[in-house]
Amino acid sequence: MSLQRPSGERGSVSLVSDFETYDDGVDVIVPLNPRFASMLRTVTASFGADTGFSIDEIDDFKLALTEAFSMLIVGHGGNRARASFAVTAAAMSVRLSLESGDDLDVEPDELALAILRAVVDSYEIGNVAITLTKRATETSLLGG
Repeated sequence: MSLQRPSGERGSVSLVSDFETYDDGVDVIVPLNPRFASMLRTVTASFGADTGFSIDEIDDFKLALTEAFSMLIVGHGGNRARASFAVTAAAMSVRLSLESGDDLDVEPDELALAILRAVVDSYEIGNVAITLTKRATETSLLGG
């Protein structure tokens, strides 16, 4: 499925299921433009709710995703990003990469790293992708 922007505007947003990468995964491809961070946050919230994340855990993951997306925008604005979501019964991961598969060459600042350390269980900033992972723990602590 491809969602086209109104005529006269460049670009498109594609939602692509990628079942070869993850058993139950979804890829979302968006232009590297701050306007599209909200779309990724909405997808994150939906998957987080399905996974059993608390509101705070969803907000934490959305913040981490926004930071990672911003890192890509700095060096690669005008390109497109692929966000590959993998969801299990109690965890969610997202792998952000360039649609082209090119190297990221990102240099996160200390504030971005501090935010990632504070809000996700693990993160990896590699040559071709930034991967974020969070487990739903608050709901299980409450007996949910």
